[in-house]
Parts: sequence; C-alpha cells; structure tokens
Amino acid sequence: MRHLTNALTTLTALGLAVSLVACNDTDDAADLDANQGAAETQQTASDWLADGEPTGAAALADVKAAAAEGDAVLVRARIGGRAEPMSPDSPVFLVVDLSLKHCGELPGDNCPMPWDYCCEPRDSLTANSATVQLVDDAGSPLAVDLTQSLEPLDVVVIEGVVGPRPSPEVLTIKATKIHRATTEG
Repeated sequence: MRHLTNALTTLTALGLAVSLVACNDTDDAADLDANQGAAETQQTASDWLADGEPTGAAALADVKAAAAEGDAVLVRARIGGRAEPMSPDSPVFLVVDLSLKHCGELPGDNCPMPWDYCCEPRDSLTANSATVQLVDDAGSPLAVDLTQSLEPLDVVVIEGVVGPRPSPEVLTIKATKIHRATTEG
C-alpha cells in the first residue's frame, strides 16, 4: 500500500509540473502554430471573391491530368462532390469537373442533395474532383466562412497554385481568387 501511495504522489507531482510548464509556454505554442502554417489570415469575401470570370480557364479534368506541384492554374469547375462540399469553419471546399452531371441534371432524379454526385460512380468522381484551399498571398489559409458567399453547385473559376501531389488522384489548389462564373458551360 505504501508503494502505491508513493507512486501516486510522484505521478501527481509530475502531472502538476508538466501542466505548470505547459501553461507558462503559451508563446512557444503560438510560435509552433505559426511555423506550421496553422495561423489563418482573416479576410472578407471582397478580398478573394469576384463576380465574372477571366478568360482562358481550363477544365478541371485537364488540369488534374497535367498539372504538377507549383504550377499556376486557372480552373473552371462546380462546387460539389459530397453532401457538405464546404464548411463555415474551414477555407477548404471541393469542386467537380463540369463534364460530370450532378444528380439534379438527370431526368427524373429527385435527389435532395444533387451536389453530392451520389449518382456518379465513386472512381469517376475521384478522377474528376479536386480540393481547393483559400490562401493569402503568403500561402497561409484564410479565415473565411465560405457558406456566406458560395453555394453547392455554383460554377467557379479558381486562380491559384497546385499544392503537393502525392498521387495522380490528388489535386489540391491553393487559391488566391475565386470568380463566380457568369455561365454554366
């Protein structure tokens, strides 16, 4: 019993010491977050969202087939690919190539969430989709609520740079500007 009491006393003292050190090192934790790119830059939609669209945007499928990490891209696509393709808590959203028909474009399909492309085979959706992350000019993620400015099924033109490509199936675009397209095709 005495050994158990000594062990518990030692563990309690160590736990207290660790928590005191952790509480006093908030500056180090903030520095670590900043160094890892976890800090987000607060911006409004007017900083990253534009109506209209630039000319020369490529289809998402073409960009996915040919783009390499670091390439500057101008991509035309539709927001969608799952039930919640964007979140108010993250500057990340999914897009799908316009060649794929969403469920709402299929005759007789009354899907309540046509932007999830549940009617499309998974391998086809994977081959024709990408992840977009809104970033500032330094490449840091923006603190934005996408749902205040964009909606699933919106056609957009994305200006940005291709992020890491661990495999041909993965395409991430670090976007600095999103244009709300004026036409579907």
